[in-house]
Amino acid sequence: VLADMVPDNSYVRAAIGCPLECYASKKERQEYLDYVLPSGKVEIEVNGRKRRYFVDRRAVFAEAYGPLLLYPEKFRNRTVGVIDIGGFNVNGCYFLNGRLIPEANITNQLGKFKLVSSLIRPLNRLSPTADFHAYEVEEAIRTGYVINAEEESGRIIAGEKRKYFEAIIEACRKSGWNLDFCDLIFYGGTSELLRELIMERFPKAFIPEESNFTNAMGYLKMMTQLGMM
Repeated sequence: VLADMVPDNSYVRAAIGCPLECYASKKERQEYLDYVLPSGKVEIEVNGRKRRYFVDRRAVFAEAYGPLLLYPEKFRNRTVGVIDIGGFNVNGCYFLNGRLIPEANITNQLGKFKLVSSLIRPLNRLSPTADFHAYEVEEAIRTGYVINAEEESGRIIAGEKRKYFEAIIEACRKSGWNLDFCDLIFYGGTSELLRELIMERFPKAFIPEESNFTNAMGYLKMMTQLGMM
């Protein structure tokens, strides 16, 4: 996205999300920022094109804090669980009146690729000639089936999605979340894939529009308020 929208040799201002386990330490989050997003000249290669940018302002925020920064009104006088379901990881934060409860934080490897990997073998059993790859399974999760085996593959995908979602919910329970008596915010691209299951289990849950960008929009709002933009 950056290479397509921002001209080469531009000065940019950027923010990154830091894993919850290191954000609490000012030293560790500064080290993380310096490692992932160094200041000054940054050279990257995108689709064979070399690009150069100059980072003149940067910030680091906690992963899973995007909704708090973007929708503070949803946290006032409420108990809120925030679940960010990404490609590799699930990050969760539990808030009481906008105050983080650190011991209830969640970081695990239940991201989308866990679901994808759980489906490759069952889908390959559909036929002796089946040879599904991860990118094909991702598309099948979106559609809910694979061509020429719609009914059987649909049952397999629906069953694995439900088991996957329940594993995320169980991780929240084990961290002390009072799931049936708090507000819940789900976001991240994988949350969109699970929308029906989420709303079936938690009818009052909130899933932001374009939830892939919830953290980014929250970070932008905070950087603007801090006078960094």
